[in-house]
Amino acid sequence: MMKKITLLLILLLAVSLGYSQATHTIDFEPAGTGSGWSWTAEESAPSFSEIANPVSGGINTSATVVEFIAYTTDKNWALCHTQDDGEFTFDGTNSTLKIMVYKPILSRVTLKVEGTGPTTELNSANTVINQWEELTFDASALIGQTYNKIVVIPDFVEPYATGQDRATDNTLYFDNIQVPDGVVIPEPTTAPTTPTEDAADVISMFSDAYTDVTVDTWKTGWSSCGALENLEFASNPVKKYNNLNFVGIETIGSNLIDASGMTYIHIDMWTPNATVFKIKLADWGADASYDGGDDTEHELTYSSPDTETWISYDIPLSNFTNLSNTDHMAQYILSAEGGTIYIDNIYFWKAATAGLEDLEKFNFSMYPNPANNFVQLKAAKAIDFVEVYDVMGRSVLKNMPNAKEKTLNVSSLSKGMYIVKIGIDGAVGTSKLLKQ
Repeated sequence: MMKKITLLLILLLAVSLGYSQATHTIDFEPAGTGSGWSWTAEESAPSFSEIANPVSGGINTSATVVEFIAYTTDKNWALCHTQDDGEFTFDGTNSTLKIMVYKPILSRVTLKVEGTGPTTELNSANTVINQWEELTFDASALIGQTYNKIVVIPDFVEPYATGQDRATDNTLYFDNIQVPDGVVIPEPTTAPTTPTEDAADVISMFSDAYTDVTVDTWKTGWSSCGALENLEFASNPVKKYNNLNFVGIETIGSNLIDASGMTYIHIDMWTPNATVFKIKLADWGADASYDGGDDTEHELTYSSPDTETWISYDIPLSNFTNLSNTDHMAQYILSAEGGTIYIDNIYFWKAATAGLEDLEKFNFSMYPNPANNFVQLKAAKAIDFVEVYDVMGRSVLKNMPNAKEKTLNVSSLSKGMYIVKIGIDGAVGTSKLLKQ
């Protein structure tokens, strides 16, 4: 019996080892890893191309390699990078990185990793020219740190005595990058709900549903986050902030926003991993300048946001209690404590009515109120939409009845006060709902 148990354990271990892999190799082969990935070449305009191996033989018989041309006009740290390996954490089994290079000169090769861990450069150098060589990098000092971007700097030359970073255009090749296994972070597959506010009641910063005002920057120099990417999902433009501690967005100078006639700020946010989301608004006061003595600001914190779904925030400006004025709006700071977020539809808006007065002509009613599990909505015309917000301005329930009567299930809501926004035949009203 003992032999059978021992044999079973050995088989289980073999299966486990067969399916677990601490590292993998980016080989750029069509049926391999890395070929379909998104690689970006930067620091002027170096050339990145996946080509047939022009010098197959020796230690590298791969069919496909990367040709990288670093021009004299490029920075001496001309590079390429990808995030398609996903998120990975260094441990004792994956802290050795490798890369094969074929170069016409002797120069430093750098593998850099970026993410929630400290950005780190691992350096080596080729010792031969015009033949394939495998370089090894020790990342053991990074054990326990998490990253999601791999950067390759294949020709990190020191400035020459003439002052040039690079004496000639250098054409080189690299291949077979051994890196830790990564977990690909989910991305949105749908667009957020199209805004329904009347354009006359909106000041939009970013939304293809409205005409946007001028925004000076979507990522200030003092921001603490990874790259800002402009992407599209379901033909809908969104902005992605990776590894976001905080990012500053500014409308300054002649682009200060007068939001004094607005009552809400709206933002749609999607995250795969953020555990907190913060929004800070800053008004620069009547002098329209930073730190002029009349600046005011306030930050709101939303803990444990839902992940992998679009969240609509319609936040009353009155919730920003320390924001004394909103007629010189200049800064909008988003925080996620190292998470990744996607944003869309950032705009100020005002409610068409202060209450339900504009809906009275449709004989609109909402009962019972207070409510336990269900609320009955009735009107003389079809109800276009009803949306329920908590006191922090988060959209917690939305429905498009397209009917004169609708029974709204509110059983999932916690006890407390909510704001209900209703649209009928172009008219919009808001009311309070008490959930018991």
